[in-house]
Amino acid sequence: MSRPTRRTLLAGSLAAGLVAGCTPSPPSSGGRTPAATPSRTPPPPPDPDLPALRLALAAERLLAATLVATGLKYPAVAKALAPYAARHQQHVTALAVPSPPASPAPPTVPPKQPAALAALVKSERDAQVAHHALLQTVKSSDHALLLASLAACAAAHAAALSDLSELADAD
Repeated sequence: MSRPTRRTLLAGSLAAGLVAGCTPSPPSSGGRTPAATPSRTPPPPPDPDLPALRLALAAERLLAATLVATGLKYPAVAKALAPYAARHQQHVTALAVPSPPASPAPPTVPPKQPAALAALVKSERDAQVAHHALLQTVKSSDHALLLASLAACAAAHAAALSDLSELADAD
C-alpha cells in the first residue's frame, strides 16, 4: 500500500472543511449561548405616502359609518345605501395601512331623510376632492392609482346618491 502524498492530504482536509461548513448544525459554543448578532442593515425608511394613505383611510371609514348610520335611521333607503357602504368598507381593506385604531365619534345623521341623503352626496363629493388632492402628494404610482380609483368611486357615488335623493324628494 502506498503512502498518501501531501497533495492528497491537503485536498482531503480542504474537502472535509468544506463539508463541515455546509452542515446545518450550529458550531459548538462550549456550553455558552451565542450572543445575538446585531443587524447591520438599517430598517427601511417609513413609506413617505403613509400620511396621505392614513387620511384616505379615515375618510373611507367615516363614509362607510355614515352610510350605515343613515340606513339604520331611515330603513326605507337602507337597502339602497348598503352597496355604497360595502364599497367603502372594501376601500378600507384596500388601503390596509398601519394606523391607530378607529374610534371616531359616531356620524351625525340629519333629522330628515332628504337632508340626510343630501349630506351623503356632499360627503361623497368632499371625499372625491380630498382623494384627488391626496393623489397629487403621493410618490408611489400604485398609491396614486389607488387614490385615483377612490376619487372616481366617490364621484360615482355622489352622482348615484344624488339621483336617490331626488327620488326620495319626489315621494
